[in-house]
Amino acid sequence: MATESIKNTSKDLATSKPTSPIGRSVSPRSEVVYATNDRYLSRLPAILSMLGSFCIGLSFYALWIIEPPTAWSSISLLAGLICSGFGILFFSLPEISVAIGDAGIGVHDGKQRLSLPWFSIKKVSYSWGRLHINAGSQNSLTFNLNANLAAGALLLREVQGRPWCKVELTEATITRLQALKPRRGMTAKISEAIVAGRRCAASNKRIIFEEAARFCPNCSQIFSAENLPATCTECQAQLAGNELGA
Repeated sequence: MATESIKNTSKDLATSKPTSPIGRSVSPRSEVVYATNDRYLSRLPAILSMLGSFCIGLSFYALWIIEPPTAWSSISLLAGLICSGFGILFFSLPEISVAIGDAGIGVHDGKQRLSLPWFSIKKVSYSWGRLHINAGSQNSLTFNLNANLAAGALLLREVQGRPWCKVELTEATITRLQALKPRRGMTAKISEAIVAGRRCAASNKRIIFEEAARFCPNCSQIFSAENLPATCTECQAQLAGNELGA
């Protein structure tokens, strides 16, 4: 099952299990968090920064070295400042970490975290150096692949085990990610999801207590413990004995 790669990465997770209202303990959900590589510099900001430095240096030379000063020095200075500004703007990556786990995928931009459950993800694609996780009508997520290679490799392994997730990556990108050695991220329990008040996917009844929520280990669909079906209504994965707790 697709969740095996996450479970293997999460060996040192605390083993405490919440008690089920129906008298059986279930495993808590977990995720692996990878910090974005802040030393990564893409080609575009590097080229813009070098071009800006060259134009600024050229303008200083034209203003104070050449006699008499040339008329295009101010234009060169303006062009250099604009290129340097865009280089600094593009250098700043929009995300600081990527989390992948039992609940799905989450991207943190330093202010807030945006997350998508597995059952909502329809397609994973790549363009302009970024991985795009498309969830149809819901908000999609994106992150820089080269600055988050370990997260990209784990995401690929996870979506390949979920047949409803379409992978639109080139063979070169897939081969590159599959060839990466697994890198250990920070393992954490998932505690941010608020499920009280949401409806069970099987019975459509509201879940009153967090402890009564159960999740499919494959697609993270939500059920109540009292109305837990034998198989998931979303992905048909076996639930009895495999479900996860909140």
